[in-house]
Amino acid sequence: MSEFTNALIHEKSPYLLQHAHNPVEWHAWNDETLAKAEKESKMLLVSIGYSTCHWCHVMEHESFSNAEVAAYMNENFLCIKVDREERPDIDQYFMDAVQLLGMQGGWPLNCFALPDKRVVYGGTYFPKNQWMGVLQQLSALYKSNPTKLQLQASEIASAMEKSEERMLNLENTNDGIDILSFFEKLKTDLDFEYGGSIGAPKFPMPVNLNMLQDLYYYTKNEEILNYLNLTLQKMAAGGIYDQLGGGFARYSTDVEWKVPHFEKMLYDNAQLISIYARQFRITGEKEFLNIALHSFEFLQREMKHPEVGWYSAIDADSSGEEGTFYIWKEAEFDEVLDKNSALMKDFYGISGAGFWENEKNILLRAHDLDDFLKKHGLNENEFLRIKSKADQQLFDYRAKREYPHVDTKRLLSWNSLMLSALIDLYKATQDDQYLNLAEKELQKLMTEFAPNFPKLKHSDTRDEHFIEDYAFLATVLTDLFAHSGKAEYYNEAEELLKFIMQEFGNRQNGLFYTSPENSEIPGPRKTEIYDNVIPSANSQMMLVLQKMALISENDKFLKLAALAMQKIQGAMQKYPTAFSGWISATMLQQRVLKSIVVGGSESKNLLKELNANFFADILVMNNAQSLDSPLIFKSRYSDSETLAWYCSEKACHPPMKKDEIFGFLHKEKGHPKAALN
Repeated sequence: MSEFTNALIHEKSPYLLQHAHNPVEWHAWNDETLAKAEKESKMLLVSIGYSTCHWCHVMEHESFSNAEVAAYMNENFLCIKVDREERPDIDQYFMDAVQLLGMQGGWPLNCFALPDKRVVYGGTYFPKNQWMGVLQQLSALYKSNPTKLQLQASEIASAMEKSEERMLNLENTNDGIDILSFFEKLKTDLDFEYGGSIGAPKFPMPVNLNMLQDLYYYTKNEEILNYLNLTLQKMAAGGIYDQLGGGFARYSTDVEWKVPHFEKMLYDNAQLISIYARQFRITGEKEFLNIALHSFEFLQREMKHPEVGWYSAIDADSSGEEGTFYIWKEAEFDEVLDKNSALMKDFYGISGAGFWENEKNILLRAHDLDDFLKKHGLNENEFLRIKSKADQQLFDYRAKREYPHVDTKRLLSWNSLMLSALIDLYKATQDDQYLNLAEKELQKLMTEFAPNFPKLKHSDTRDEHFIEDYAFLATVLTDLFAHSGKAEYYNEAEELLKFIMQEFGNRQNGLFYTSPENSEIPGPRKTEIYDNVIPSANSQMMLVLQKMALISENDKFLKLAALAMQKIQGAMQKYPTAFSGWISATMLQQRVLKSIVVGGSESKNLLKELNANFFADILVMNNAQSLDSPLIFKSRYSDSETLAWYCSEKACHPPMKKDEIFGFLHKEKGHPKAALN
């Protein structure tokens, strides 16, 4: 046990508790801490990170555990630690400031602010000597020339206010986007050799892939489909994918998806399950579904809370080094696999394509399977039997190693993404277990995270709530209503939407603030608009509003979405890769969300068959004949047979039998998948 203990010992966040025994006198961000800073007139040093962040660990080891550095920090600053996953609002405020200073964002995020919380300087990881230099310079300046820092703080605060306003007022050069030619605008940023975006590091960016799947649906552009297939295949064959255990690491440090930053995040894996399941529905290629199912097995095995929901993340580090749990020496393969060692070493690129450094190998699929089988004179079934046994032997051997730290914090927004992944698995497999699990987990999450519904809790560690929790949960509720026909989901979604408008709505532009009104963060309330590794809450809300408008047959939701999307058009056209979620919402607005209501004794089976196909602009719904169901179900049920009602912009076709609806969709949509028969 360390001889030091600071105020973080009273927190619940795994990240804050990691720093509870630093010699730095860390405080949590709260009213008491902020009042203390003003009373003592001490400059704030705000250090933001999360418990599975590799460079956060490095900086803690080098600087925050060093007695000399800690003493200087304690004497000259009031030091605050923030878990960015627990408090995305604080992280957003300081990240915006650092990026406006011309620096690249990332974690750890270390910012210096005046006692009134206005930022004067910041950056990410600092080596120890550089960190000491920054501390000394800012401390000296604060004592000798506070007016200069006051001026600097005012300039940064003013620039932050204008930045968001400027982005929302970029000139809109045309109405919406030209869907048919839009891919030409995106192509310059895409890597057509290895997939993903050009350059390194490479992040999977599920939001971008989701948008391209939508774009392919609307355009039937084979170049988009080929790019998607390439990206998903290269990712699944690379080191970024855990070949033995399933699941994706956060990013690859190289262009070939070979060397990952080994931490695994719930939000990445939940979204990628959805992406791979969608790609299976688009192409019928079983490989994509297998990756989705393998990743689901990983999450159930290694990130599932025993009672409610899923954990946040798994660290990259174990045994004091990054990636130790996942990497292999050639001798270990020989020890574990015996007679099949040479075959599996070739398959996984041991001492070849998978070689990393210092006798270490990262498992990846080094060969095209057909070429590999031909080279070794094996048929596919024979090799898959060998591989299955070898993978299990390697997995069991690996399980004896020191397991990386798991961030056991649970976040409602990320868990909602996981529920959406289950719904996508249900659509792809037509297996009720995934829908049943989604419904079961939703009820548990609501009990723990919404005891005062419609007010939600963002995390199981604190009571704050943010728009991302509402946007992603509302998505789940509308989708579960569509699949089950249970009016309770619609009623909860409607109640949630009313609360969102009151608590987060900006009537001036139709957008939604990141957090409720509070005095903890200086300046005007922030609005999250950029789509990044997860969709922005605002772009997600644009999809929710369009679904709710359709289900409720209430155009007020469409008008609100139209107002917000008009404000974002200029920014979306100028910086399309930062607004992929908005692009999906805009394409849907242009093409109009349509409905298929299925009613009758076999409605669930027909619903499954329809949803086995991918529709970007059709919401397929199951009319369970609930007495308090919304108007869209009225008169759309048959006691004698199962029928489908297809409607667009409140104009409905006559009800159709199974063969008729599939024939109609094939003709109407030009749908390429063979399942439409």
